[in-house]
Amino acid sequence: MGACFVAIIAILQGKEVIGTDKDQKYSQIIINRILSLCKERGIAPYKLSTMSGVGSSTIHALLKGKTKNPQIITLHKLANTFNLTLAEFLDFPELNVYSFEDEETEEGDQEKARFQQAP
Repeated sequence: MGACFVAIIAILQGKEVIGTDKDQKYSQIIINRILSLCKERGIAPYKLSTMSGVGSSTIHALLKGKTKNPQIITLHKLANTFNLTLAEFLDFPELNVYSFEDEETEEGDQEKARFQQAP
């Protein structure tokens, strides 16, 4: 069973779907938001492409979790489809409490190690 299908089933059952690694978790938060809005408004996820003007392959990649960092224009078009501003689309609890702190610490540690190794 595909990840997108499993995520859709879980959302329809009222379950939250979150991945394990940071990129996957962030991506899944966005996927959950889109699927939740689809459910609330009675929109089938596969119809988002025609309704939003976003290519079907882009929607598919986004919902499958292959697109980890969607472009702002894609999110803006999706927000408009749900009659939301981009700010409203991105203003929801799961995203608001998401922390990049762990990622920044890891990146900072890697950069610090590079400078320490330099002659």
